[in-house]
Amino acid sequence: MDSSRPYWPAWEQTLQANGLKESAAWLLRLVGPLALLGAQFIHLASPFFDNHASLRALAALLEDEQETRAFLQQLRGN
Repeated sequence: MDSSRPYWPAWEQTLQANGLKESAAWLLRLVGPLALLGAQFIHLASPFFDNHASLRALAALLEDEQETRAFLQQLRGN
């Protein structure tokens, strides 16, 4: 599985610019095991969006609990 880490700085910057960084961190903590369902939804919906690579990376992040925790730590500034 490809790493989503190259996308993290851009995602974090976009979330910060839109005032959603704390909300995204809260949501990642909240969904926990349900993140896998979100990943599957992203896989199904990605053909309808332009940036397939970024969406695949987001799905990969949600499928990997360790990567999700690591991204959450980055969002929280740890």
